[in-house]
Amino acid sequence: MWYPSHVPEAYRQIRHNLRLVDVVLEIVDARIPFASRVPKVRSLLGQKRSIIALNKADLADPQLTRMWIRHFEEHDLVAVATDARTGSGVAGLISRARQESRSGVATPKLRPYRAMAVGIPNVGKSSLLNRLAGRHMTRTGERPGVTRGKQWIKVAEDLELLDLPGVIWHEDAPEEVLDLLCMTGSIPDEAFDRQIIASKLLLRLGRIAPAVLAGRFGDLPGEPSEALVKIALDRGLLLPGGRPDVERAARVLLAEFRSGRLGRITLETPQDAAEDGQV
Repeated sequence: MWYPSHVPEAYRQIRHNLRLVDVVLEIVDARIPFASRVPKVRSLLGQKRSIIALNKADLADPQLTRMWIRHFEEHDLVAVATDARTGSGVAGLISRARQESRSGVATPKLRPYRAMAVGIPNVGKSSLLNRLAGRHMTRTGERPGVTRGKQWIKVAEDLELLDLPGVIWHEDAPEEVLDLLCMTGSIPDEAFDRQIIASKLLLRLGRIAPAVLAGRFGDLPGEPSEALVKIALDRGLLLPGGRPDVERAARVLLAEFRSGRLGRITLETPQDAAEDGQV
């Protein structure tokens, strides 16, 4: 499975720079809030206060997003729904960052509050940072303990955000978690069999959103491989000789889910996390 060689360095940088910040912004994909959390995040952050940003909330089921926020709050975790594309929730995220910073270790008045953003690939971390920074996007100078490649971004007059390079990932995630990350695009398509993941997505959507499938693709066979054949034929995705191009059908299904053209769908519920014994 895909596992960037520079992941350990990213973890090292986070641990090294935690002492410089008052709060951590943990950015996750609102469609898979459990699967997209940074692996072993609590042991990574220790006692540092954190806020979970349920990003891409515009693509997720709003009712389930509210359930996830309540779920995290029940476990004494702050969570805010955000949409980096429109900016929805960003003001609330900044407000909570200030609030959590004040609640932590006393912050010297000589400097702004400071936050650090962490997140696995393709949860919208870069887009959210750009939205948070807005017109204030700037490198605010080197800080003690900050090595080359890191920068402080001015979010507001009293809040700075530490942006760290590198990719966070883990090599021993459960198969179901990896499947969800493939479905949402957190793992590059080149690293997995698209037809297998598309088939698993069809099965999941058939359980949680059958009306969505019927509305977009019509009546589909229950067998995923046959369903992909029907999608290919209905969409005119053909190989030479008129054979259905199942690979292209798999790409279409994944693309339409990821872009929201299938609707606002959340693939995980808080109950899924509870059954796994996770927060």
